[in-house]
Amino acid sequence: MRVLARAGLGLAAATLVAACAPALREPPPVTQMGGGAGAAAPRPSPADVDRLLADGQACFAKRPDRAEVRSAQRSYLEAARADDTRVEGLLGVARVSSWMIEHEPDAAERDRLVAVAIEASQWCQRQAPGNAACEYALAQALGQQARERPSTSHDGLERMVKALQRAAAAEPGLDHGGPERVLALVYLRAPGWPLGPGDPEAGLAAAQKAVALAPDHPPNQLALAEALARSGRRAEARAAYEHALVLARSRVAAGDPDAPEWVAEAERGLHSPRPAPAPAPGDAMTLTFESQIKKLQKVHVTTHLDDSTKPVTLEVDMQWLPDGTNYPGVEVLGLPSSNLAIPIQNPAPQQNL
Repeated sequence: MRVLARAGLGLAAATLVAACAPALREPPPVTQMGGGAGAAAPRPSPADVDRLLADGQACFAKRPDRAEVRSAQRSYLEAARADDTRVEGLLGVARVSSWMIEHEPDAAERDRLVAVAIEASQWCQRQAPGNAACEYALAQALGQQARERPSTSHDGLERMVKALQRAAAAEPGLDHGGPERVLALVYLRAPGWPLGPGDPEAGLAAAQKAVALAPDHPPNQLALAEALARSGRRAEARAAYEHALVLARSRVAAGDPDAPEWVAEAERGLHSPRPAPAPAPGDAMTLTFESQIKKLQKVHVTTHLDDSTKPVTLEVDMQWLPDGTNYPGVEVLGLPSSNLAIPIQNPAPQQNL
């Protein structure tokens, strides 16, 4: 998974400016998931569910063939629509959609797939409260949504961590220690406090738990290697990358469709095991505090999108209410290369009476 693969100053800036967007909304009916494609067709019988699930599994096993993966998603959607008392189809939709998000170059299509993964996971939770697989699916979808829709990141990352913690407590071995593995990546790649849950020490601890649960699963060793590198333990990180590479190559030989990506990630780590994904050149954040009253006064962020020669800036002037509440009063989003500046005046929040 590339969950939060680009988390950094861009995500931090979005968290500061637009953190109010909720990560979850009321999902549409299951028949409307995926934009309602197929909703007008006759609803499959519950007796068809097992066949549809088998079709979905067979097609998804042929990844990275994208046509087969799309067929898998359709089969799982049909299974979910056929019997709304079962969660296997919903879990299949979430898993396949998550894979598609990571392999889709078009941003608009990724955004659509994020919605499908979120909705399927929400319905899974509703049909099976406390189900660890449903919690795990929702957590991964929330992480992908935070990357694709940064305005949801503050709420989404908090929900994601809690869902992973619930999944890890209920079924630690799920997906070869997946809840601890993904939790490690969240802690390693998300912004730190106060913008997010980032915590390299917690990331290392979670990665170690994942390895203890499934030491031969290559993604666990990759997460551990990243955590060790982030902690400055470069020799140990290299050893973990080398071990991950050996394990991943053995999975390639065994025909695992995901193994080539694990091999590529391990090789990248061995060539340059960095503590964390490097930000774009010139990225910076400055926080100015009013020392006497211990309040945040200004925030300045310089980051980049696709072109490192065209920085994007964010200036936030913090203001105070009489009761001491600190809030972003004026925000200016700028593109200096185009002499563009967009000021945003925020109304003062209402005080509690």
